[in-house]
Amino acid sequence: MVKRWSKPNGYRQVLAISLPLVASMGAITLMQFTDRMFLANYSTNAIAAALPAGIACFTFISFFMGVANYTNAFVAQYSGAGASHRIGAALWQGIWFSIFSWALLALLYFVSEELFRLIGHSPGEGRGSNHERTPYYLSLHDAPCRSIFIHA
Repeated sequence: MVKRWSKPNGYRQVLAISLPLVASMGAITLMQFTDRMFLANYSTNAIAAALPAGIACFTFISFFMGVANYTNAFVAQYSGAGASHRIGAALWQGIWFSIFSWALLALLYFVSEELFRLIGHSPGEGRGSNHERTPYYLSLHDAPCRSIFIHA
């Protein structure tokens, strides 16, 4: 096991690549936890609105993030194969896809209130109503749209 630590493509290189990704995901989780702690201290309606809004946000964004992640695979493949002249094309396709995704997801801003009504959530005041849910959804929606660029 000690031999694999310092060899090419060994544990040291894997950790050098993976630890920043782990730290990034840990930071996002910590921010969401802290956000929800503040919401819980603010009101029960706000915390009740947080889960459906978060799930709705993730539902729409996850497809685009998954497709944008393919850019990483192509860039890594071209880099490993020594075809560095093809990396730029793959990267720009990822960037253009991210811009298109952001524009498409931005349109959800105009239908978010109706979206929660369609799902069957209450539009009035009450536990986790659309009055609380829609602004939280819109605040969640902005940051992950930017993270699609990061995944590309």
